[in-house]
Amino acid sequence: MMTGAGAGAGVSQGEGAGAGVDEGAGVSVSEGVDECAGVDVSAGMTSIATAAEILFAVGGAANVVRLTRCWSRLRFVLADPARADLETLGRLRTVAVVAFQGGELQVALSHGLAEVFEALRPQLTSSAGD
Repeated sequence: MMTGAGAGAGVSQGEGAGAGVDEGAGVSVSEGVDECAGVDVSAGMTSIATAAEILFAVGGAANVVRLTRCWSRLRFVLADPARADLETLGRLRTVAVVAFQGGELQVALSHGLAEVFEALRPQLTSSAGD
């Protein structure tokens, strides 16, 4: 069921939200596709700010077990899905869709997905002590 969460964003929560999350696992960050050779410098500061807003809304780095991406969405496996603030996440300017699907919190952005993913990676790996 989709519900509006602000500026055209949709929030959806499926029945299996959080199913299969291994709370004892370390943070895993991987990229499903190699569509971006680098980060656009002009979008760098915006991407960093967007990444920080998204990370706060999903419950912080300590709540992220794994982050991956496809060509259209950031895909988070969360230690505690209840800590994610879906309303705040859905109101973010660049967030187009928020959905729980297949045990993942999926976040589609209106632009800059690859850059935001790259901005999130060091924040997550440094919080895991890597």
